[in-house]
Amino acid sequence: MTTVNEISLIEKLQAGDREAFRLIVRRYHTKLVFVAKSIVGDAFAEEIVQDAWETVLSSITGFQQRSSLQTWLTQIVINKAKTRRLREARHSSLDLNWQNPDVDTFKANGSWSSPQQPWHEDSPEALLSSDELQESINAQIEKLPDNQRLALVLHDIEGMDFTEICNIIEVSQSNVRVLLHRARLAIKKVIDEHQNPL
Repeated sequence: MTTVNEISLIEKLQAGDREAFRLIVRRYHTKLVFVAKSIVGDAFAEEIVQDAWETVLSSITGFQQRSSLQTWLTQIVINKAKTRRLREARHSSLDLNWQNPDVDTFKANGSWSSPQQPWHEDSPEALLSSDELQESINAQIEKLPDNQRLALVLHDIEGMDFTEICNIIEVSQSNVRVLLHRARLAIKKVIDEHQNPL
């Protein structure tokens, strides 16, 4: 939802106010780089966001405020990141297999195939302090299918609500919930495996 302050900021941007543009760059740049990284990794994220800022400057006069400014900016970055990833995929022989088809952890009804192991007794803070675990979680996030990864990043990391995510990913709220649930299960599995190695 667009607030009065945001409407004023958008009007200033549309009038070409440089300070308003500097303000949105300061406010959103780091978040947008994080979103880009979730799609293309570290290599091109900064470049994609820089390109997005150019698009914002050339397109802001046409912004009709059907979504929040943050949602609009995020959508621009996502579109550019997806386009870049497709272009890079054409020029490389990277393995784009996002999931391991040999791992069947769920039954047809959606329940776990095998009982879950108890969590380690350490606190969640102690678990997350482990560099190895953090690397495993980051690697799993990169392996998630696009929409699962975006739902996770936008909701759990960026703090966007379901309505904004629906507008960005272009799926229903129930689908966003399913995507988020599956992404969280994948992360939980990594944590479980880290705590209970074979």
